[in-house]
Amino acid sequence: MSCFLVLLVLFLVPCFRKTIGYYTLVVGVAAAFSLPVLLVFFDENFVTWCFNYITANDVKIQLFFHWSACCLASVVIVYVNASPYLVKLSSSVKDSNSKHRKSDGRHVSTTVRKQFHFLAMVVLLPGLLLDAEMLFVAASCAFVVLVMLESLRVLRVAPFGEKLHEYLQVFIDDRDEGIVILTHIYLLVGCSSPLWLHHNSTVHVALYSGFLSLGIGDTVASLAGSAFGQHRWPDTKKTVEGTLCSVLAQLIFVFLLDMTGVTEIMWAKCLTAVLLGSLLEAFTTQIDNLLLPMFMYLLLI
Repeated sequence: MSCFLVLLVLFLVPCFRKTIGYYTLVVGVAAAFSLPVLLVFFDENFVTWCFNYITANDVKIQLFFHWSACCLASVVIVYVNASPYLVKLSSSVKDSNSKHRKSDGRHVSTTVRKQFHFLAMVVLLPGLLLDAEMLFVAASCAFVVLVMLESLRVLRVAPFGEKLHEYLQVFIDDRDEGIVILTHIYLLVGCSSPLWLHHNSTVHVALYSGFLSLGIGDTVASLAGSAFGQHRWPDTKKTVEGTLCSVLAQLIFVFLLDMTGVTEIMWAKCLTAVLLGSLLEAFTTQIDNLLLPMFMYLLLI
């Protein structure tokens, strides 16, 4: 809620969009609203609660360091893949009419962007298998962080805003037409939405909807289609071979879940969800990072 309060004030009061005003607003909202609310909710200091929660057992500690390493890996992926494009862009004439406009149409390929889908798999799977509740909390915190970083980028708030813009603009696709880059936020929301919506404490295969549809299905379809796809579905760039590989990869993972006894598998539901979800991925023109997990979740729940 605090995050959206900050965004609302930024939208309504232009003076807070400058560097000093921005940080004043963030600190003010945190001190006057967020921390008191969290104190009432957790009945103790939020920082103390976080420390106690993370160190409650060995599994939580291991997940914390694993996810910290994944965060570092994401920074490295952005830097390594964006740097060559930034060199090209720096040598071209920049459009000075709009600081929000895409630069020169030079962006990484879809295959490169799928690295973040793979990273999402690495983040999600240990949490789903070991501590879904902690994954719920971590995903919620990550959402707030990504939204605030995007506000920094859009407003070019020093000292990080301009650099964030330079590096992230390389990863935008044709769906990021406005001044806001939402693809990475859509990916997080899509992967996390089954967790956020599932209130039952029992482990259910529906919790894996984001992992299956995006981490495995969408990624395998893209990579396989790019590698050896020959036959395209009507009126789309997606290939039949990519879709078939996507279905196979997802069913293999479901089979492993069944064999290891992680969760009870209803094969009729799973087969229907995987087949229809893979076809939806092939034909949809909507935001698949949001649509595919929710579609599969509704079929599996």
